[in-house]
Amino acid sequence: MPAAAQVDDDFLSLLRNTTAPQHTKLETTAISKALLSNDVSLNDYVHYLIKMQAVIAFCEQTIFPLIKHILHDIEARRKLELIRNDLKYFGVSDPLENNYRPFQHNISPAFALGYMYVVEGSTLGGRVILKHVQSKLAVDENNSGSFFAGYRSLTGSTWKNFLQVLMDYTYKAQCGDEVIEGAQHAFESIYHYFEE
Repeated sequence: MPAAAQVDDDFLSLLRNTTAPQHTKLETTAISKALLSNDVSLNDYVHYLIKMQAVIAFCEQTIFPLIKHILHDIEARRKLELIRNDLKYFGVSDPLENNYRPFQHNISPAFALGYMYVVEGSTLGGRVILKHVQSKLAVDENNSGSFFAGYRSLTGSTWKNFLQVLMDYTYKAQCGDEVIEGAQHAFESIYHYFEE
């Protein structure tokens, strides 16, 4: 294996391992557990979508501009319209949740890429959530479940492409610490927002 590839693989393992505690903690929030419970309700589902709309809106407004020169297919990764359409299906046209402000300071592209790692990773989890809520709430991936449908059949390959870009940039820019910091901050900030 080439040295660069070994460094990439090592970094990806490091990223996963160092963010695992924050990832696990996020999954313990009441809103996250309710979504995957056997008695999940439409109220649970809509509440989660409202919270996530604020997270996705922040990401697209603040994170996307910082990494568009790194992640060239970034426009195809927009999900805000999907989540808004799902909420409209349930009669929620103007959610009041817009108070997600994870940081006030300027951040680097590397930090932003770490933040994007969490958001893109959640798309994989979204497929699991969709399968669960489809069986419990009869949610349809073409409208009320389009956000969790992610990139549909391309979700796996889109995730792998993102990881490759992440690893290539981290290796070239030697910015692993900043990427990890961004990912940890994303998990922590979303956890605190979900706990509010």
